[in-house]
Amino acid sequence: MSFWVVIDLGVEQCVRCGTVYHVRARDLSHRTVDQFSCQCGHEMNSWRGNRSFSYELISMPQQEERNFSAFA
Repeated sequence: MSFWVVIDLGVEQCVRCGTVYHVRARDLSHRTVDQFSCQCGHEMNSWRGNRSFSYELISMPQQEERNFSAFA
């Protein structure tokens, strides 16, 4: 059975739209290349190595506060 240690990295907010995510990481036994983009399309993180990251949605700004067309 594999045992994965999860590292809690706290919260991260998208600089483009304000959406907030809870970020966790875990070390892997193999190398990986991946990235995470916010729901608005902004790339928040990319990685290459033996650590993988996961993003869990915590909150989104109110609909009237979001204007994705302004960022296109």
